[in-house]
Amino acid sequence: MTRKTVKSGMIAPDDLRVGAFVVIHSSKAVEHPASNDFEMFVRGDSVRSMPVPPLGMALEVMGVNLPYVLVSSVTPSSQPSRLTTVDLRLVNLMHVNKAFVNAIRAFKPAPPARPVAGDEAATSDDPLSEAIP
Repeated sequence: MTRKTVKSGMIAPDDLRVGAFVVIHSSKAVEHPASNDFEMFVRGDSVRSMPVPPLGMALEVMGVNLPYVLVSSVTPSSQPSRLTTVDLRLVNLMHVNKAFVNAIRAFKPAPPARPVAGDEAATSDDPLSEAIP
């Protein structure tokens, strides 16, 4: 089976469109007196401590109001997605192709292992339970 690899480049903020799929590629050098912390990419007192989506996590653009972009994380179909505001003054975005997004959405986690009858350690949530006689 042959797979096609698509090379993607950085996106200029003016080229972002609702419905596009992107990833955070890297952070930009920031000259801000309050913080140079990459995790402070969201502005506003009520959401200042929101975590940054991990580099490479697929995101769908839900809204654009430069320099801010509203994104939703792309997750397997059985998991809820997360809505986040990204400040483009602090990060570089890159397009990802639909095949990349489809692979994430199609992922189905393996069901939890069934405990073996009589194996009490396998049913415990405590990882140290095996060490206790």
